[in-house]
Amino acid sequence: MLVDNADHMGLSQLYQLRGRVGRSSRQAYCYLFYRRNKQLSEIAERRLAAMKEFSALGSGYKVAMRDLEIRGAGNLLGGEQHGALISVGFDLYCQLLANAVSEMRGEEPVEDILPAMDIPVTAMIPQEYIPGEAERIYFYKRMSGVRSTGDVEGLQAELEDRFGDPPRPVWDALAVLRLRLRCKEMGVLSVKSEGTTVSFRFAPNVRLVPEAIKLLTYVFKGLRFLPDGVSVPMASAKVLEQTEEMVRVLEEALAHGRDKTKVKAR
Repeated sequence: MLVDNADHMGLSQLYQLRGRVGRSSRQAYCYLFYRRNKQLSEIAERRLAAMKEFSALGSGYKVAMRDLEIRGAGNLLGGEQHGALISVGFDLYCQLLANAVSEMRGEEPVEDILPAMDIPVTAMIPQEYIPGEAERIYFYKRMSGVRSTGDVEGLQAELEDRFGDPPRPVWDALAVLRLRLRCKEMGVLSVKSEGTTVSFRFAPNVRLVPEAIKLLTYVFKGLRFLPDGVSVPMASAKVLEQTEEMVRVLEEALAHGRDKTKVKAR
């Protein structure tokens, strides 16, 4: 099947047309064409990118969700096709909507966010790796939605499968995501590089027992304790590798406190 001026059509129309081929034992193809050197609109690019991305059998639900994200959810209580979904994205829209509903019910909204990490590391998706702006934004949104190590591994596998071996900035971005997940498990609220030190701010319920303090002062010479955390000096210019080592030692130190608390509870 040949579809000319495919950029003029909606995502659901393109998906239905493509579904009309390949239903027998013979392999069939659907080619979507648009004019050479034509400047496509952002929405048209996102539609064509979605057709390329969701090519496996049973992708109808994913296509419908992407179409909803592109066009917008519309008025929650009416038929108008407006609203902010196209601007903020489907996941964030649902999160904001859930928070608003919880607030109207008098419930305290639960924020599931990762700790902030401000260190001088080039963590990004270069244009040379993913040329399409819409696809880069899509993967940035995927990164912002990571909440487990399994999410990171799935994201990495998809990047490698679609675009090849990631460059250093992408590896660093994935490494920072893993560090933020580990910090959240430890009860670290934020990590910030300040000059030649890296500061870790703890949640109010995190306590350093004497054994943890002893371990930290033994490993990190020049360690400073802050009212709500610690400040660790860097020994080299390799900030990411040093931060990973700091997080590893902090995990071990805070584990002492958790183990001691369990013993007292018994």
